[in-house]
Amino acid sequence: MICARRIRHGLVALLLLVALAACGGPSPAETEPAPGPAPAASPEPPPLPASDRMVVETAAGAFTIELKPDQAPQTVARIKRLAADGFFSGTTFHRVIAGSLIQGGDPLSRDADPYNDGIGTTGEFLPFEANDLPMTEGAVAMARGADDRNSASCQFFICVKNHPEWQGEYTVFGHVVEGMDAVRKIAAAAVGTGDLAERPIVKQTIQRIEFR
Repeated sequence: MICARRIRHGLVALLLLVALAACGGPSPAETEPAPGPAPAASPEPPPLPASDRMVVETAAGAFTIELKPDQAPQTVARIKRLAADGFFSGTTFHRVIAGSLIQGGDPLSRDADPYNDGIGTTGEFLPFEANDLPMTEGAVAMARGADDRNSASCQFFICVKNHPEWQGEYTVFGHVVEGMDAVRKIAAAAVGTGDLAERPIVKQTIQRIEFR
């Protein structure tokens, strides 16, 4: 004969176990999922080229620009990064004015539409860097919007004559020290008419840029 007291004691113990189980933490299947692998860190960009001599190769010949990081550090860093990444390869000197300047560096100049040349950017813009570098023949400076000195992005121009009237208006960041004859040859290229009066008929393409 089973004792009623023992049954009651057994039921109390069983209920206590059930209550403890109900009050306990979640089962392993209910715990938070284990964290997945950490996202891969963005790779560090390669270091900028150490040399400040940039050799620009074109069908008209090669010319060398001596960069001036002490005078325009942010601009030189941007130009070095773009050049080292191959950004300028295949772009053109889309604007030429005989005896005055050549302008290039627009990514849109790679396509077949000459009407969009001159409006391309990287989407990032540089502050104006005032310095004492003269705007003389061979000076290399950043092109920008007409009314904003802080709107330079990737386009640049090279003076084919002295332009003292532009002094202090554009960030000068270098000077052509070799191959000015190639620059003059590009500046003398035949151009179109009307809206294309400053566009070379034959594309003046930057083939590649190297640092030496």
